[in-house]
Amino acid sequence: MPNEALSLIWSNRHALAAIVKNEIRQRYAGSFLGIAWLFLYPLFFLALYSGVYLLIFKIRVPEFSDWRYVLLVFSGLVPYLGFSESLQQGSRALTGNANLLKNTVFAPELIPVKTVLASQATHAVSLAVLTLGVLASGHRPGLLWLLPVVFLAQIVLTQGIVWVLSALSVAVKDVPHVTGLAVLFLLFVSPVAFTPDMVPQRFQVFLHLNPLHYVIALYRAALFETAPFAFRDLLILAGMSLAAFAGGFYFFRKMKGVFLEYV
Repeated sequence: MPNEALSLIWSNRHALAAIVKNEIRQRYAGSFLGIAWLFLYPLFFLALYSGVYLLIFKIRVPEFSDWRYVLLVFSGLVPYLGFSESLQQGSRALTGNANLLKNTVFAPELIPVKTVLASQATHAVSLAVLTLGVLASGHRPGLLWLLPVVFLAQIVLTQGIVWVLSALSVAVKDVPHVTGLAVLFLLFVSPVAFTPDMVPQRFQVFLHLNPLHYVIALYRAALFETAPFAFRDLLILAGMSLAAFAGGFYFFRKMKGVFLEYV
């Protein structure tokens, strides 16, 4: 099943690239700052979040300076923003693209794919800004090769979930609203502004059920090297990602005959 999904994506890669590029342009068309919002949105989000935690809650991590703590927060925000945007946009992928659903040339399975890929633009730009910030701080991370690996694993994970959400939302109109609440809740239970060792032992099990925990932990291992690189975390994330990808594609295929009746 994963091979079938990858084959479908690869054989339509040129059409997908053109559609994704056009969607990114349309998303910022007409705005005064245009494509600059790709850079400004994560920076504004970082400034707001860091200000709340540094100036209001006065959270400090002993082994980090204030600037490195800001980068630590950013390393948690980057995957969270990429994940949340993809899920929220992806849950409306089919209902917002009824014209593509009726297109006999463009496979319905590819509609959520182009939505996820377009939503990753902010994620990619934010990751580049974060890496530059770490390098500007004087730190020279030795595991930068890990960043594209984790980035790809998160896209695979997200794609599987979005296939499920997009298929469900055609028949169940509440899915996008529930998804919005779920990603908001995810912000507070993911180690964005805190480190896993700050979590009480009795809640650690819930932390390890959250796939974003592994993404954030691996980003921080790559950029800050505050702890030895945990190959086990990479294996767990890879397993979760592949399971979600295969399961999501299978679910979408099974539901396709049902949701096409709603178009």
